[in-house]
Amino acid sequence: MKWNLLLVLSLWAMPARAAVVVYGFAGQLDAPFGTLAAGTPFSGEFSYEQTQTAIVEPPLPGGRYVSLNLSLMIGGSPPFSTGSGTIYVLDNAPFDLLRVLSTTFTGSVGGLPLWSAGGVELLLPKMDGSLWSGFALPGPGLTLADFDSSVRLALTTQGSGPVIGTLTSLAAVPEPSGAMLSAAGLMFLLRWRRMGRD
Repeated sequence: MKWNLLLVLSLWAMPARAAVVVYGFAGQLDAPFGTLAAGTPFSGEFSYEQTQTAIVEPPLPGGRYVSLNLSLMIGGSPPFSTGSGTIYVLDNAPFDLLRVLSTTFTGSVGGLPLWSAGGVELLLPKMDGSLWSGFALPGPGLTLADFDSSVRLALTTQGSGPVIGTLTSLAAVPEPSGAMLSAAGLMFLLRWRRMGRD
């Protein structure tokens, strides 16, 4: 009876898992930034819960959301996480834009201290406004080809304007599906039950 209850509870809990979308990106710096030379490669990820409700701030033609994380690795240095931040989804403003930025990170890159209120920022525009209608958070189907060539990473210090990097790749990072997780949980419980009988 105890095992049956555990099985039911585990399968019931699986669909309740939040719909987390994770995107990976890569590119290179267009100009020097502190000790980092132009052309230095970078890569990273950002993630968010797709089902969250937008915070609408008129007259901004879009919505503001919370990102779960924005991480970055530059020039082979250890990756660092900026923690939770902000995502803007703008619709015809007068262009479509996905903007991901750090809001509380106080670290440094290339020996330079980053601006705490947006020191790391991704800007993904579609200038003709054809990418989406409305401002719901996108699912995991976007690629770099959906945006214009002006897709950028911006690094901003406390006392200067941003240094720009150009993205060369953008793709969703697949997460295990609910069916796979349920099957794995079921197999584990059945194996555990058989071990208890031996």
